[in-house]
Amino acid sequence: MEGKTIIIATYPNITEAMYAKDALEQNGLSTFISNENTAHLYPMFSSSVSGIRLHVFEADKARAEAILSEISHAKPE
Repeated sequence: MEGKTIIIATYPNITEAMYAKDALEQNGLSTFISNENTAHLYPMFSSSVSGIRLHVFEADKARAEAILSEISHAKPE
């Protein structure tokens, strides 16, 4: 698939980012994570560098948002 990628969500830690990435990929969406090294090496600057970023293709935005919304409601508190 070709096209522009967008940041669909940002996360404060790699665990949450990977959980979301896995959920999207299990539903057939192509994703990638960026900024994980900066956030991991310099956690005190994580918020100033916008955290760990989850990217999807712009064409998949609506589907990705629906999946992320669904998993955020399914997580135990």
